[in-house]
Amino acid sequence: MVAARPDDMLDDLFPGTGAVAEAWRTWRLKFALPVDPATIPPQPDSMAVVSIDSLSSLLPDGGED
Repeated sequence: MVAARPDDMLDDLFPGTGAVAEAWRTWRLKFALPVDPATIPPQPDSMAVVSIDSLSSLLPDGGED
């Protein structure tokens, strides 16, 4: 991008893998001070933890053999 500044916003129209957003974030970090909120990496989306036993209750026969 021509004449981009670290305080500019980037709207990725095709987020897909997130590679463009990550590249933008790491480029901005080159100009950030350590106390800048931009230096805090994004938190991954939380994923639900499901046990096999809890999934068996979703089966039509209730998981009974």
